Amino acid sequence: LDAARRGFELVLVDVGRGRDALRTFAWDCDRMVVVAPALLRAAVATARLLQDLPPVETVLVVRGRPGAALDAELLAESVGLPLAGIMPDVRRAAAATENGRLLDTGRQRKVRRFAGRVLDFGTGRLA
Repeated sequence: LDAARRGFELVLVDVGRGRDALRTFAWDCDRMVVVAPALLRAAVATARLLQDLPPVETVLVVRGRPGAALDAELLAESVGLPLAGIMPDVRRAAAATENGRLLDTGRQRKVRRFAGRVLDFGTGRLA
């Protein structure tokens, strides 16, 4: 992680959900993005997770489809995090992953817009 930070302006790390991973990696992060599905149990789990996170800027990305069990804004409000975005549903993502072509999904306009919004969140570049 230290080498990546020295070599690149932006390093993304998926620390997973386990407490050991959080203790190992999260405290070295400058910013955190918590991804949670639009479900009640996810809101409860996210609220618990926040107790273990370092005191850095943290935002929420909600993973869900239209008509999901919880509204993204409601979920963000209930856990006390600003909503950075709603992850778009990417068709055939599993097949693309299996074929080693997951990065090709980044060519989709909705994926590019979402990624740009999340990366810009909190940097003052959002309108």
